[in-house]
Amino acid sequence: MMLVSYNGNPINDGANYRAWFLSPVQGLAELTVHKAKRYGAQPRIGGVGRDGRALTLLVQAVAGSRDWLRALFSGEDGTPKLLVAADDDGGNQRYVKALCKAFQQTTQPGVFVAELEVDDDVRWRAVAPTTLVWTVTGSGATVVVTNGVAGVNDEAYPVIRATPRQYATGLNPYRRFLPVGWPAGQPATDYPTDITNGELDTRVASTDFYSATGADVRVVVDGQEVDFWLDGINTATTSIWSNLNWQAGQAGTLASGLGVGATAAVVLNEDISNWPSSGMMRIGSEVLTYAAKNAATRSFTGIERGAKGSAAVTHLAGTGVHWIQHDIWVEYGSSALAAWVSDDRRKPMFDLATSANDSWNYLSFYQSGANRAGAWVFTNQQWTRAYGGNQGAAASLFGELGIADATEGEGTKKTLNGYWSLYNPCGMVTANFQGGERYCGRTDWWKAMIRSSVDGTSLTTLYTLPTGTLDAWVAWSQSAALDGARTVYLWLAGYAKAVEPMRVEASQVTVTLDGAATPAVLILPQQNVYRMAATLTNEATGAAIRVDFALDVDETLRIDVDKGDAIYEADGSSQFGAITVVGGELYRWLRLVPGANTLRWEEAGVVEVDVEIGFERRYFA
Repeated sequence: MMLVSYNGNPINDGANYRAWFLSPVQGLAELTVHKAKRYGAQPRIGGVGRDGRALTLLVQAVAGSRDWLRALFSGEDGTPKLLVAADDDGGNQRYVKALCKAFQQTTQPGVFVAELEVDDDVRWRAVAPTTLVWTVTGSGATVVVTNGVAGVNDEAYPVIRATPRQYATGLNPYRRFLPVGWPAGQPATDYPTDITNGELDTRVASTDFYSATGADVRVVVDGQEVDFWLDGINTATTSIWSNLNWQAGQAGTLASGLGVGATAAVVLNEDISNWPSSGMMRIGSEVLTYAAKNAATRSFTGIERGAKGSAAVTHLAGTGVHWIQHDIWVEYGSSALAAWVSDDRRKPMFDLATSANDSWNYLSFYQSGANRAGAWVFTNQQWTRAYGGNQGAAASLFGELGIADATEGEGTKKTLNGYWSLYNPCGMVTANFQGGERYCGRTDWWKAMIRSSVDGTSLTTLYTLPTGTLDAWVAWSQSAALDGARTVYLWLAGYAKAVEPMRVEASQVTVTLDGAATPAVLILPQQNVYRMAATLTNEATGAAIRVDFALDVDETLRIDVDKGDAIYEADGSSQFGAITVVGGELYRWLRLVPGANTLRWEEAGVVEVDVEIGFERRYFA
């Protein structure tokens, strides 16, 4: 091998500079073996590591400047540079990243020794990448990609750019972006969210929705299709409920106005330390993306205006700015799709037809064997049990929020303490308990209450049920003001025994939430969409990846196998979730082995997709 350049500068042109390798350039540093000692047996190998690889160069300034050479090999900035070498005939130029850690004058005038530490990849990589453009016109199409030859080249890690040129058949052709904001200062897991806030027009007679039953509807969150539940389909007021995870909301106000065409930094009046380093924000009806932030100056940079189909408009200083946590799309319009089947064991517990983001109306409260979102939780502290049927009856779907003593067969009185609770991170304004009944065997043992808590620790008793008639079911109802509490309880306490039972239940509870903290929804204009749902397999290795992502014709998804990421080139956003490894985890998504690799593209309804495959061949030396 012969040296060519360092940091883009020739160091072996023969006239100004000459350079040679003084250390071996093939092979790797010795492995360090981590062992666990054992008595009476050889140690077990728990893992291996490897020290870095160093390269030593001899560099001579023939007619060139020695000072320029010293500056070139200065490593004080700590940034590795490209060291390029080639075959002895000058062909097959390849590089490693290396940092010069020492550059010393020898006893020979103009001759220096450079010691370089190799960074990142253990192999030399081709300076000129290999590129192949493959037009896929049918599912099952294949192409052969040649990655050098065995013994000379190692496996390579391609960058794959997939660009649809025509819409696929049988898939949804339309979509809308839903920039749902989370104003609450608390996080939430599997939080039931009406992502359209009951404002989506799905009438098949006047929109591009195809199915009056919603068979064509799909919901895509952060690149993945997710479960959802419809209410009011084929009306102008359709709700789409989905369970979402939320981090604590972030918001602020503009420090200065933004013109329509401005792409300069967005600066807030408030601290932005807790905002993500890159992401999305909403200002009024406009969605903006940003690539970086500076907490010290409270500024966001790398701004894209009018993102996700929104329109760039003028914003005045002081206008509210809200973090958009999720990439949420609703897709529709296909005549060929079968209805999405959601897992109803996770369906929101409250009644969807009479609920909204700021009001949850419970006609049932809990379901045995399910993990329903927004369900009430029962806690037995002493001698209580939950039930879901009328007047103490058992039921798997709890149509009653019921608490009974658990003292059947007990001849002495037992202390009771148990409750149903509902937590909501947005805060609650009121809880209206209706259709209630209660039963008590002794008035001096009886205590049933509605309670609340802001922090889950300090309790406030809002209402205590009157005892009334003994040994009979007596109706009750109560609307309790919660004043922003995050937890509400129906609580049974006191005493009971077999002949002195205690019961309390309610058949309906409507919880009004703090509207300033509940999800804020906007529905952006309709766009065309190409739902790329493809499997790409390397038949040489058997490895395969699943690509599931929505974009438009002539837009590109870049799959970077080397970096393990996927980038939507239209806005530069990471779409890591769009890639799934088929059959389990792989260190590299889709490596190319030396020699011939046959790639196969499978995608239902595909008409035309351009697939550009680029990679740097990796050399052993």
